[in-house]
Amino acid sequence: MASSSNSPCAACKFLRRKCQPECVFAPYFPPDQPQKFANVHKVFGASNVTKLLNELHPHQR
Repeated sequence: MASSSNSPCAACKFLRRKCQPECVFAPYFPPDQPQKFANVHKVFGASNVTKLLNELHPHQR
């Protein structure tokens, strides 16, 4: 769910990749809060956060 202004979410911006409409990070890391993802990335790493979000049901996130 990329934002309506077509700017990449904070996670995709940090990872320097294109933010896809189905981006798992977009609902949790809005483009205007880049430090939020930077902190999570520093502790857990992007791969582990992706795995965690994908293993949970949407209502558990």
